[in-house]
Amino acid sequence: MSADLADLKRLKVTAETRAWLTAAARITGKSQQEIARDALHSLAVKEIHAAKVLVRLAPDADLDRDSGGRR
Repeated sequence: MSADLADLKRLKVTAETRAWLTAAARITGKSQQEIARDALHSLAVKEIHAAKVLVRLAPDADLDRDSGGRR
């Protein structure tokens, strides 16, 4: 993971997310910020991978990559 981090400042989260962050912080000893950062990174990596797979499959699905629609 890159050391370059962007600060999201006062990111608002749901009560469920706050509860999960609190529980995870207590269990792991990590800060809530670190847990949230790791979770967002994991999601980003998965979404990027899914997008790459979709681009590779696009010709098989007869999709036009430039317009995002059918040819």
